[in-house]
Amino acid sequence: MKITRTGNTISYSGETKERVTKDTESGAFSQKSVTKLSCTITCEALKTYNADMGYDTLLKQFKERTPVKLKYGYTTSDTGTSYEEGLFVITSLEESSPADDDATYSATFENTGNVETKTVTA
Repeated sequence: MKITRTGNTISYSGETKERVTKDTESGAFSQKSVTKLSCTITCEALKTYNADMGYDTLLKQFKERTPVKLKYGYTTSDTGTSYEEGLFVITSLEESSPADDDATYSATFENTGNVETKTVTA
């Protein structure tokens, strides 16, 4: 999906589990391990009316509860650059249409399954 975005935020987080044993040194600090990873992407974009992948398409996929494949990352060349890719569910979609200004929308996506690092190839 390609979106004409005006800004975005990508957040990674990990769910932790605390482990308490009798062997913990002095008991002052807990020991934790990461049990689950998640990724949330929020983007802001201009609303375009002739776009194949715009607000209307996202709204349809939101209503159908269909995951979307997102690819994101900074690229400076056509090959050899890495990017992230995964399936995401749309958890919120908001449109803003102020008078005498561009119509915009914001969307929030949360991963469903793995987010993988890939490399651009020719």
